[in-house]
Amino acid sequence: MLNKLYYFFVLILGLIIFLPIFGIFNKIEFNLLYLFEFIQSKYNLRLVYITFLQAFLSSLISCVLALPFAISLFRRKKKLINRILISLSGYSFVLPSILIVYSVIGI
Repeated sequence: MLNKLYYFFVLILGLIIFLPIFGIFNKIEFNLLYLFEFIQSKYNLRLVYITFLQAFLSSLISCVLALPFAISLFRRKKKLINRILISLSGYSFVLPSILIVYSVIGI
C-alpha cells in the first residue's frame, strides 16, 4: 500500500515540475539557422572564449590562494581561532538563503 502511494506522489510531483517546463519549451520556436549564425560570428566566439578563460583563471587563483589557509587550518584544529574561522566560513552558504527568505517575507 505504501509503495503504491509513493509512486502516486512521485507522479504528481513529476507532473507539477515537468508540465510547466514542457509548456514553456513548447512555445519556443527554435531554428538551427540562429545557432549557425551565432557560431560563425567571431565576436560571439571571442566572447565565449573570454568568458571561459576568465572563469578558469578565477577558479585557479582562488584555489591557489585557499590552499595554504586550508592546510594551516587542517594542521592546527585544536586552536580556538581556527575553530572560529571554520565556523565563520559556513556562513557563506547559509547567509544568502536567509537573505532571500527575509526579502520574500518583507522584513
